[in-house]
Amino acid sequence: MSSEKKNPNYLVQEFSSIDLMPKNPKQNAKKLQVKTRMQRAEQEIEFLSEEVLYDEEGRSKLVRHFGPDNELMEEYQHNYPAANQHEVLNVQEGEEAGHWLITYNEEGQIVQSVFSDLQEGGKDTDSYFYNEAGQLVKVVQEVFPSDEPTSYVLLDWEGERLLKITELFGDELEGEHRFEYAEGSNLPKKVAHYVMLEEEGEAPDLQMADVQQPKYNEKGQLIYNEVEYLLTDSKIELTQEYNAEEVAVRFTQKEYVEGELFSDLLRIEDGKDRVVSEVTKIPAENVTVEQIYDYI
Repeated sequence: MSSEKKNPNYLVQEFSSIDLMPKNPKQNAKKLQVKTRMQRAEQEIEFLSEEVLYDEEGRSKLVRHFGPDNELMEEYQHNYPAANQHEVLNVQEGEEAGHWLITYNEEGQIVQSVFSDLQEGGKDTDSYFYNEAGQLVKVVQEVFPSDEPTSYVLLDWEGERLLKITELFGDELEGEHRFEYAEGSNLPKKVAHYVMLEEEGEAPDLQMADVQQPKYNEKGQLIYNEVEYLLTDSKIELTQEYNAEEVAVRFTQKEYVEGELFSDLLRIEDGKDRVVSEVTKIPAENVTVEQIYDYI
């Protein structure tokens, strides 16, 4: 069974920048420690970069990020005031910085995210709306206090096919994602993203900013995607490999800038919602960053 049939919003999550904030999978562990090993030429440093504590139900309770000198950079305190709510408090240098309250529906889909800036003031509220099939059809983005209009993201579906994503700033068109499909397939062969740009002396017009060209295996699983950013002369190549249970466990991401390889990432997962390791190489700087995940 291909991934888009398991999740009605697979196409949204895979081929757009809309963050649906899926619930974090529960872990059968008390703690996660992430060690980072950095190598540059002949130098190497290793330090504990992240620590996650879980509650009795396997949910994230406290997440701490550390610097190379073992100093605490920031932490995220997680709370679950109701079965359908997730609360996160960000603390930086001992000061409360930000607060999120995320609410889900009975199907586990996000319906609202409220972010409060505890230092600068202000609040961002994103509301999510679905059709009877569980497909996302609209996102309303509001900023308080602000004199700017509300932003909207509208999604057009035809059965299981996502045809277009429209981005509006008030009544003004800001951008579109357009999906193309092969005959008889519900998997896109091309996703083009257009943004509204204004050339000197000309009226604003939609111009293609980036284009994706995914490929799939015989089971309809995504195995390769190329994202070309036309306005910055850069490109990202993504691959996924699957285990015998048809779960993606090996991921690569290569980023190119002006035709040169900028970064090369390899991430390994165990197929059971756990990351095992992640290695990023930056050839131009002769740097390798390895992250090792240890569940305790």
